[in-house]
Amino acid sequence: ASGEIHHFDPRRDAAQDVRAAVASAARTGKHVLIEVGGNWCPYCKVLDQFFAANSEVNALRRKDYLFVKVNFSEENQNEALLKNYPRIRG
Repeated sequence: ASGEIHHFDPRRDAAQDVRAAVASAARTGKHVLIEVGGNWCPYCKVLDQFFAANSEVNALRRKDYLFVKVNFSEENQNEALLKNYPRIRG
């Protein structure tokens, strides 16, 4: 769906991705769910597996939220965007 980012990519402009999701959410009446992590993150993989295994929860998420994955890794910590949010603790 428009405005949704479903993978971590250190080359993406995360601030632009979030702005696009917020604009799309304003048009569609949805909320924006931002997941900060990376391909290294075991909890991110657990969350992906949870949504994949629970179609009802995933359908609810898709109905009400735009999902944006923001990369946080040695390659790109997206500091400019993330300084506006609580500090990452792991």
